[in-house]
Amino acid sequence: RCGLDLLDPVERTRVRAAIEQARDEGRAFTLVPSEFQHKGGYPVYLESSGMPLVAADGTVQGYRGVTREISQRRRDQLTLKLQAERAEALLALSKLAEEQTEARFLQQALDLAEGITTSRIAFIHFIHAEDEIIELAAWSTGTLASYCRAAFDKHYPIRRAGIWADAYRQRRPVKCNDYPA
Repeated sequence: RCGLDLLDPVERTRVRAAIEQARDEGRAFTLVPSEFQHKGGYPVYLESSGMPLVAADGTVQGYRGVTREISQRRRDQLTLKLQAERAEALLALSKLAEEQTEARFLQQALDLAEGITTSRIAFIHFIHAEDEIIELAAWSTGTLASYCRAAFDKHYPIRRAGIWADAYRQRRPVKCNDYPA
């Protein structure tokens, strides 16, 4: 079985086009990382390089190449990218804190958090423990446009707030990746 057969159809088309272009130009090639799904369900990244095998008459007969696994390097690159995005967000937040109202600041902070985490929904609730009340404080712009139908002035008793009050009850941050449930 050809190595290209292991790629998904879109990636296979991209890789084949790059190899054919290099062949037509009679030059070596290095392909940007290709992503494979390991049978364990996690991504594996491979990088391939090759050189044309040229016959005496100058025609390209094929390629000789090497493929390397670069999964750790790819993870390291993604980690560095995320750290840079977080640092930029923190710098932006300090500037926004000086320029915006509290409500606008919270919303923009959630927009930044949503972008960094690739979440589709971000929100902040304030908890008034002495009154046992949970208050909707801010939703990200995307959440307001696509998901949220709640009013900002709504207050709920903590005992009826369900998942919204889990952070308060558990005394730690809560991630919820199943908004409909």
